[in-house]
Amino acid sequence: MPPRPLPASSLQSWRAKLPNRVHEASAPATSPDAPDFIAATPELLVAWKRVCGHLRAIGVLSEVDADVIARYVAVADRHRKAADYLRLHGSTYEIRDRYGNIRQIKPHPMVAEANNTAAACLKLERELGLTPAARVALPASSPPSGLTEEEEIDNLILGITK
Repeated sequence: MPPRPLPASSLQSWRAKLPNRVHEASAPATSPDAPDFIAATPELLVAWKRVCGHLRAIGVLSEVDADVIARYVAVADRHRKAADYLRLHGSTYEIRDRYGNIRQIKPHPMVAEANNTAAACLKLERELGLTPAARVALPASSPPSGLTEEEEIDNLILGITK
């Protein structure tokens, strides 16, 4: 899988040099209200506030992301419930014959639920910037380096870092 493209906002010093670069739309930084189905469930509301707090801390929380955050919170809750079930009951079950002898040991269907929700959570976490790899692509505010734009570009091309 090829690397994900960097957001245009991470190339701020280059914007003047890249006239053909499509500038990304930015959403207003506002805190969204929890949807009704989230607000009605106390543990989902706690998770909503926790995720919104994380997104606010990294500077990417916006009202327009409310549906994605709600999906993430709901799927993460399903994953937690599946993992709790597997922790209590184990990940396999036995099939016995009429005499009580074990004929087969099969994975519990909840294993598939846990795996599917984990994959869905990871995709949503990447979209929201909640993984270390996703945060690398987020714009970082750094103090001015004292170099001209040309020197910054040269250093970037040559791989020179301070």
